[in-house]
Amino acid sequence: LFENAAVGLGTTYAFYFGNDGISKYHAHVFGGRIFARYYIYSFYGHIEYELLNFDSWIVDPFNFQNLNDRITEPSVLGGLGYRAMITERVFATISILFNLHETPNSFYQSPIIYRTGIIINI
Repeated sequence: LFENAAVGLGTTYAFYFGNDGISKYHAHVFGGRIFARYYIYSFYGHIEYELLNFDSWIVDPFNFQNLNDRITEPSVLGGLGYRAMITERVFATISILFNLHETPNSFYQSPIIYRTGIIINI
């Protein structure tokens, strides 16, 4: 039973920048996660708890500025994925996850999250 199960830790860093025609913007996202997976052949079920720190999505409608500078928001994600072997110890993954704890402050603007990754077995 447990030889098909795995737990892990992950970190997140993302940098966004752009120009929306009104102003230029940039943002940094920091965070971490703990997750568990259960494998059946190359497919897996995935559940995770994630904590992200990011610029607030709450905007003042009069001057288009964020009302809160930064917030830290938890997410609970669950879904399915597939892993493909690259070498004996390295795998590529693709997952479709669902935000099971969506709030007005959620980082994810959609309840569906697509994620890719690399697993290195040590």
